[in-house]
Amino acid sequence: MPQVSTSQNASPEWDLVQQAAQGDEHAFERIMRTHNRRLYRTARSILKDDAQAEDALQDANLKAWAALGSFRADAQLGTWLVRIVANEALGRVRRKDENIISLDDIMGSLDTQAIGVADGHSPQTPEQEAMRAQLRRLLEQCIDALPDA
Repeated sequence: MPQVSTSQNASPEWDLVQQAAQGDEHAFERIMRTHNRRLYRTARSILKDDAQAEDALQDANLKAWAALGSFRADAQLGTWLVRIVANEALGRVRRKDENIISLDDIMGSLDTQAIGVADGHSPQTPEQEAMRAQLRRLLEQCIDALPDA
């Protein structure tokens, strides 16, 4: 285990880090519970999707568990964990960008009735209103999938 300053060495969190680095799963669980909300918010802010943020957080937890022995305490533990989560989430964004969906392909797959509902005419029937809501959700998903650039 690397040397750290005396003030950090005496902290309860540092004790948990040492225990977790030696394989204590309960100590690691306490660390992650302490930082979970902040870590989840970090992943969610990058990925903009709850399920993907949860998956990224789980993968980041595994990476943190594996790397905990190399934590040098140059920064606070929370900062170190946020960096792991951010890297995991950004990696997912990069992989997602490889699967860009063409808006032309999507528009070509919509039927003409759905396009008529979407062109600003107010729906006449509940079916048309439901179709308009579904089309709106589909377009929002496609817009969310667009790269920031």
